[in-house]
Amino acid sequence: MGHDQSQDLSIRVIDNVENINVLINTLNAPRKLLSSLSNLPAPSLNKYWLTGFINSYGKDRDMAITVIYKDNAPRLIMPLQKRADGELEFLCDETSDYNDFLFDDADRSILQYGLEYWISKGIRSFRLARIPHDSKTITLLTQIAYAKGWSIKIDTCDTIPIILAQPEKDIQYWEGVKVNHIKRYKRKLRALSSISKISFSLIETKSQLITEFPAIRDLHVSRWDSINMYSKYSDKRREAFILSVCEEALKEQALFFPLMKIDDVLASYIIGFRGRDIIFDWNTSFSVDFWRWSPGALLLLHVLSNPELYKYRIYNLMKGTEKYKFYWTNQCENNLTVTIMAL
Repeated sequence: MGHDQSQDLSIRVIDNVENINVLINTLNAPRKLLSSLSNLPAPSLNKYWLTGFINSYGKDRDMAITVIYKDNAPRLIMPLQKRADGELEFLCDETSDYNDFLFDDADRSILQYGLEYWISKGIRSFRLARIPHDSKTITLLTQIAYAKGWSIKIDTCDTIPIILAQPEKDIQYWEGVKVNHIKRYKRKLRALSSISKISFSLIETKSQLITEFPAIRDLHVSRWDSINMYSKYSDKRREAFILSVCEEALKEQALFFPLMKIDDVLASYIIGFRGRDIIFDWNTSFSVDFWRWSPGALLLLHVLSNPELYKYRIYNLMKGTEKYKFYWTNQCENNLTVTIMAL
């Protein structure tokens, strides 16, 4: 763990999991809430996502988590890791649909101090992917780069389909849906209901999460095995990470984890997270045993058809342009990648 000090600013670099408690204490500091400069309440911008990732994956990453203090109070956390080529990037890589720095306040000089610290250590490039498009971090980085004469490039990173709920209408009449697909799923649901017991439920307690998770893991692994691909759920680190973030989200009443069962057998699930009136659909899968019934689509049909029950205004399908997402919407947002080169 490195430490540097200049005037009233100081830096502490957390580079191994043994020092995770330093970060946890910083995140829980009683001063202001350290948070993203985006208005988007995405789960990966939450502090529990960062600590969950470090506990699960940190020992396998070249961490460079940078905490900047002013007047002995934490003012900025830069959750970074070093790439093999020496470039710095955000830490939580493939688990995150959105990344950002965590600020106490939007003080440009504090962020500049953090960047200059790493440049003084030989870093010449920062590749900061998946920043929310509305984050003020982008403005601060741009101002700093221009003032210092550094090269900066801002690119579109991911396309993120979003669904705007229209509770006054039946879902097949929502703007942007593919009507024929929705009608087909409704027919499947009616046909399946006539021969089997269908149930929809939410995981709402830790005990439910622990009880249901083995079947969820096995379902995901079987689904990916069926197309000869590796399931990330085969990795014990992924299991630990999912359980960690879900347990923490439960404490904040932010977990959205619906299940669909057919004759009491798990058919599909969604691991999602709530942020104000937005649901973030982070991971989903279905049982290949019920393939012909499209159980993943039937669960999504149920959820989307009930915006008042599930209390959402926007349903965020997260990064990726898989074909099925555009059965439900024609609207998208983008996150951004900011690349800075110190000349």
